[in-house]
Amino acid sequence: MIIIPVLMLITFGGIEFGIGFSQKGALESASRAGARLGSSLTTDNNDPPPATPQNLNTAIGHDVVAAVNAALDTTAVPELTKVYIYRSDVTVNTDADCTGSNLCILYSQLKDNGKHFDETQPQGHWPVTSRHGCGATPDKITVKILGQFAFLTGFVGSGKIGLSVNSTLQFEPTDC
Repeated sequence: MIIIPVLMLITFGGIEFGIGFSQKGALESASRAGARLGSSLTTDNNDPPPATPQNLNTAIGHDVVAAVNAALDTTAVPELTKVYIYRSDVTVNTDADCTGSNLCILYSQLKDNGKHFDETQPQGHWPVTSRHGCGATPDKITVKILGQFAFLTGFVGSGKIGLSVNSTLQFEPTDC
């Protein structure tokens, strides 16, 4: 009689832990995909800048969020909250937004029933002229994704656990 509740607790605890671990891995993979793409978007190449000032300031965010969304398509994800794209030497308060920062873009609006970030609603900016991969100390990009894991069964916990992952990569030197 005593063994059955303990066995159920261990079984459902393992299931909850496995699902949570899988969802955190999905966020890590999406963060790496965004950082990998973003690390190639510097001003050191010969590509012409986007046509409008808005695009000059947020184009990197749009491209990175599109890569993050594509990576999120391949796996089950937790409840998404925010994605920050910023230069790694900038201090970003993740409880606030990026409106006061010159080198940070935040996406917090969701679409597709909360499964993707809406890339049309950026906050903040990161000018195209502030991203460099050349020189002795090239800039680095950080992609930070916040989400929440919700317990499914209620046997081993209730509520939600915040998940936070980030990936930082150095900008790739091009045409230095």
